[in-house]
Amino acid sequence: MAFLDNSGDIILDAVLTDVGRKRMADGKFKITKFGLGDDEVNYGQYNPSHTSGSAYYDLEIMQTPVLEAATSINSNINYGLITLPDLELLYLPVLEFNEKTASGITEINITRYNNMFLVAANTETQTEIGNLGLGINSLLASNSSPAVGIIWESGLNTADKAATENNRSTMIVNKNLLDRTFILNADNKFIDGTLGFSAGSTSNSVKTDGDNTLVVDVGYGSSYATAIGSSAEIEGFNTFRVEGAMNMIVDNTGGDSDIYSAILGPRGTIAALNLSIPEELTSKVAGTRSRLYNDYGTIGQSSDTVFGSGGTSIEYDYVDTTIYVQGTSSGATLQIPIRIIRQSAS
Repeated sequence: MAFLDNSGDIILDAVLTDVGRKRMADGKFKITKFGLGDDEVNYGQYNPSHTSGSAYYDLEIMQTPVLEAATSINSNINYGLITLPDLELLYLPVLEFNEKTASGITEINITRYNNMFLVAANTETQTEIGNLGLGINSLLASNSSPAVGIIWESGLNTADKAATENNRSTMIVNKNLLDRTFILNADNKFIDGTLGFSAGSTSNSVKTDGDNTLVVDVGYGSSYATAIGSSAEIEGFNTFRVEGAMNMIVDNTGGDSDIYSAILGPRGTIAALNLSIPEELTSKVAGTRSRLYNDYGTIGQSSDTVFGSGGTSIEYDYVDTTIYVQGTSSGATLQIPIRIIRQSAS
């Protein structure tokens, strides 16, 4: 990685991908689309109190070195700029994990441990993690009848707009920002199927009744979905589609619905995710360790090292990966950190 000094000058630095170079060599190169990003910009440096006046408010931002162009989209643009035809939009949806511990939510979600969602490779591993007594919960991979999942919500995460049904309609639904589906990109070495809330019915919802009591009127689909194709953005990743259920968690009595929702303002949809992993990753202690743990992960780690559990003799193998999520209507993105873990010794 390198930086370009852009102080005082406008600099354009561009590189071609392998496909671009091939098309140029064939005489067929033509720019039809381009992407812009501002990953290196810290907008917190904007200083409206600068003593020299308004011309200097963005001085620190303008003098920040920019990243040198790279051919890999995920090493160069993680938060791409988008074009919006509606110039009156004041708020855009974001995606946020729901890790609330309120009664009702704990029945459908899992929370992160050391910022990772733990995916147990088999029931043996999930049981041992539960037996640690540390309050760590994990998702059981390839579970045919899951009770919990990784939960996220879309919506306007601002306290400036109340989480009412009317605001949801006017600021999300009527603006075509309702994410009815989400596109996921996952590494094909570690993830071979996804399972979300049941599809095909707009009546499926998570909501609050008149007393702001949570009502989960949605269940998981009947089978894991395979990839809809290879990722167009990340080599070695596959693309999956997950449905969103209507997120009707609204403020009915005094604005206390945030005990259930991770979104401060109007909510759009809510989604759940369970994962299927390749069978070779699911072997128990008596089975054969997959080479994927050796090649891409960490093997034979003590329970004390992995969980700080007081020196038990249990050992684990694990491999880390990231799933990239994008709302199909809003374009909002989310990265899901995953640790696939198996008990390797007792």
